[in-house]
Amino acid sequence: MTQRDLDDEEDGFPEWVDRVKANVAGEVRRRRKEKGWSAQDLADRCERLGHPIPRNVIANMESGRRASLPLV
Repeated sequence: MTQRDLDDEEDGFPEWVDRVKANVAGEVRRRRKEKGWSAQDLADRCERLGHPIPRNVIANMESGRRASLPLV
């Protein structure tokens, strides 16, 4: 384990957590745009699948304003 890993774990979150969140959020946005869907379209589709995720959660996740990700 490196000193950076130890420092990150002392803060409660290792550095890779931020990278994973950014990667997931970026992929959600990329795929949503690829499909031509708005954040509301994606929220509606998630709800129909039984995993309701509000539009504002999707928008905040994609912009990095959301601290955690609902990974269902």
